[in-house]
Amino acid sequence: MKKFTCIIIDDEPLAIDKLTRFIEKEKSFIISAKYTSVTEAEKTQNFNNVDVIFLDVQMPLMSGMDLAKKNKITRPIIFTTAYDKYAVESFDLNVVDYLLKPYTYERFEKACKKAIDRLLGEQNKKQDPGFIIINSEHQVFKINYNDILYIEGLKDYVKIHTLAHDKPILTRQNLKKIGAQLPEDLFIRVHRSYIVALNKIQKVAKQKMIIHGTDIPLGDLFKDDFLQRYFK
Repeated sequence: MKKFTCIIIDDEPLAIDKLTRFIEKEKSFIISAKYTSVTEAEKTQNFNNVDVIFLDVQMPLMSGMDLAKKNKITRPIIFTTAYDKYAVESFDLNVVDYLLKPYTYERFEKACKKAIDRLLGEQNKKQDPGFIIINSEHQVFKINYNDILYIEGLKDYVKIHTLAHDKPILTRQNLKKIGAQLPEDLFIRVHRSYIVALNKIQKVAKQKMIIHGTDIPLGDLFKDDFLQRYFK
């Protein structure tokens, strides 16, 4: 099982001990360093070189909140604190969860899962090849994301309409399975039977859009999400 590196910053030794026990029990993380103050951590630690930061909020001299703001930390942070008044402000930062002391092991596990999901999502984005592989009529097609116009789901098969092919590529994979292979920032489902490339949309009307001269229906179930993302 893959293990992720983490550091602990907390001014209470008992809190560090408890967190250490929980981390060792959970087994997804390796503790690379422990600090009892923010200033101590700043002397030696590049905060973006670890995977996760377990960070107390209220500490002498400099708070965990100040640390997160000052150092522009891009790594997932899990706040551990006895004060709930910072919860709303914390989510303006790169915080995946907010553990309110005294927290249980079960609550700690949920926070770890959120952090791991974030890390795995970042890794998948880095490893994204920029294309999908489709089996079609005894052939294998490598289709670049940028070539895809829209994908049309029919009863027994799916049509992938592209710039690179005169005819749509047919496959027996279902629409949901193909959609799961595509990056969410580039593609969106707009109808039960259609996934479209956001950057290929030429025009949007009340109940449809136009891509490459073709009318694509905009379903009521998907309309709000589409409009929010398209006009973001």
